[in-house]
Parts: sequence; C-alpha cells; structure tokens
Amino acid sequence: ATLNWTTRPLSNDDNTPIYSVTGFRGTVQEYVLVDDNPSSKTTFTSFMRFFGKGKEERRKLSAADPTNIVNSCGEKFLKSKTKPISVKTEDDILHLSNSELPTFGNVLKPADSERFLSFLTAPYIRIPLILDFFANGDPGRLAGLRSK
Repeated sequence: ATLNWTTRPLSNDDNTPIYSVTGFRGTVQEYVLVDDNPSSKTTFTSFMRFFGKGKEERRKLSAADPTNIVNSCGEKFLKSKTKPISVKTEDDILHLSNSELPTFGNVLKPADSERFLSFLTAPYIRIPLILDFFANGDPGRLAGLRSK
C-alpha cells in the first residue's frame, strides 16, 4: 500500500509544519516523531532510549492492522465510498456486520474473517496465529492470499 506523506501547519495561528500521513483510501495513519537532537539528551537518556525506555513510543507503520484490512477489503467499503471505521479490539470486530467483514473474494466465511481479524489485534503473537490459520485450516483459505 502507498502511504502519502504531506506537511500542514500545526494550527491557524502557528505555521510550524507537521507531518500528515494517509493511506488505505485516505485513512489517517499514526506515526511517532522521533527527536534526533542528541545535544538535548543526556547520555543515560540516550542509552535507555536504545532499550525502549525512552519517552517516545516506538512503532512502525504496518498494514497488519485490522482497521486497514476492514476499510480496504470489506464488501461494504469496496462497493461505495463509506466512512472508514476504526477497529482496535476484538469487541470492535464482533460488532461488524457481514458486509463490513472482508471475505477476500468470497473465499473466507464471516466466522473465518472474524477469526483472522482478531489475530491482527494480538501484536506479538499475530504472525504464528496467522500462519497456523492458513496452514492448518481449510485448504481453500490459501486462495484468499491471491486476492487484494
């Protein structure tokens, strides 16, 4: 997927430029701005940042996000320009209608689609869960990998 990076003013009063990142049908993407000015940091703070104990949260942009999958592959969103929805937890997934669930060209049943999306909400274990989903489940699921 293509991410579009642009700059815009911080506010009407402050012309300080800030980044704006959009992707997946105009959905605003989150990113973390990392301060690369080492002179304002102590050596200890820089050392702790190396091990993830800094103030900034370090995240990489990833397409493995249920919000991106639902808004770009759900039947309801493919047929018309519908307002994007936010999917962050398993509860959000359970409240999706069948037309909002991605079926990947009618390859996945709604229950399988819910299961697949719920795996994407588990950040550290999502890869083994998804590999198991495709490797040990219905052989027809592999056809879903060919679709968008």
